[in-house]
Parts: sequence; structure tokens; C-alpha cells
Amino acid sequence: MLIVDDEAVIRAWLSRVLLPHVKAVHTAATVAEGHRLAASLPHLDLLITDVVLPDARLRLADLVRVRHPHVHVLTISGNGRDPIAEHDVSFLPKPFTLAELLRCARQVLNIAERLPHGAALNTVP
Repeated sequence: MLIVDDEAVIRAWLSRVLLPHVKAVHTAATVAEGHRLAASLPHLDLLITDVVLPDARLRLADLVRVRHPHVHVLTISGNGRDPIAEHDVSFLPKPFTLAELLRCARQVLNIAERLPHGAALNTVP
């Protein structure tokens, strides 16, 4: 799993709460850093990225999919609805609870056996 968000507190919280539920969590603060990190990973199943990143001249999901074409993408944002919604990208508005995050990640990855059950889901698939 790769988390890309320009807010250190968001990256730290996401990493801490998701690590018990996945094999590995990698974090990056920028599109460039996220792209470099993704390129170095042998496998990537989920990219969680903020919609608004300072260096988002190119879409991070597109860059990551060059190396990992089957990666699932979950965008997060405090700006309401996802302005770049696509059929293959899910969206979770900030603020969200741990239960909402886990539910959405489970839905995106379709791996209920690896993540806890329960919680209301506030996402736009």
C-alpha cells in the first residue's frame, strides 16, 4: 500500500491505523516522491492519495499505473466531491473515521478477509 498526502499528520495517521491490516505501508509527501517509491516496489495493490497535491501537474494514479497497471486507487480530499472522479478510482471525503476508511479500503480491494468488518461507508465509487 502506498499513501501519498502532503500533510504529515494525515500520512502518519493513515500509516499507523492501516499497518495492522496490510502487509506493508509506504508513504510519500509529493507526486514525485510517490512515483519514485511506487516504481521501486515489486507489487502495489492500493494507492491512497490526496486529490489536491502541490506538484500534481500529472495525475499520480496514471504515473503509478505505468509500473502497476492493476493498482486500485482511493482518493481522499477535504474539498467535497472528487473533482477528477473516474470509473476506476474511488473517493473518500475527509474527514473520515477509521471504520469508514477500512470499509472503503475493503470495498476497493475486495478483500474482506484481510480487513475488519462493519462501519458506515461514505464514498463515491
